[in-house]
Amino acid sequence: MPEPAPISARDRARMYERARATYDRYAARISLELVGPTPEQVAAAREDTALFEAERLYLDVRLLCESAGEISNQAAVDYQLGLLYRVQGRGEESLDRLDRALVTFRCVLKPNARVHDSISLCHYYIGKALMDRGDIREARRHLKAAIEIDASTGIRHRAKACASLLERTRQPQPGR
Repeated sequence: MPEPAPISARDRARMYERARATYDRYAARISLELVGPTPEQVAAAREDTALFEAERLYLDVRLLCESAGEISNQAAVDYQLGLLYRVQGRGEESLDRLDRALVTFRCVLKPNARVHDSISLCHYYIGKALMDRGDIREARRHLKAAIEIDASTGIRHRAKACASLLERTRQPQPGR
């Protein structure tokens, strides 16, 4: 049996964009906010067949990018999978994907505004997931990193959400 033709970079990009558009439409439809999802949104996302298709496309693209040596695209897919798993309430899987993306964004890619924004978002979402898990110290570390990156790059639209989450992680002071 002949080998199937390799999937071109253009076709991989189309698959990624289809998955991303599906997720983005879903997030817009449910009015997903930076501090979300709500328990109701998680329950609905776990049943949404369009999100299952988006996950399948992301996983296929991830494997194709890996075999093609496209490290930056692998990181983008890991980040998007982290967001998708987050909305589905799959915390550990979300953390794993966001962590992978963060490592790649920080260690492999050349710094630019888009990479800094991606790193900040990874820190934010990892911090939120760790907070939800009860790992307050690590959550604070990631949330502080997001705030520092945003401040150094002039990103202001997440400041309130980051500060609010950071405030919720404050440890009670002894004697209070």
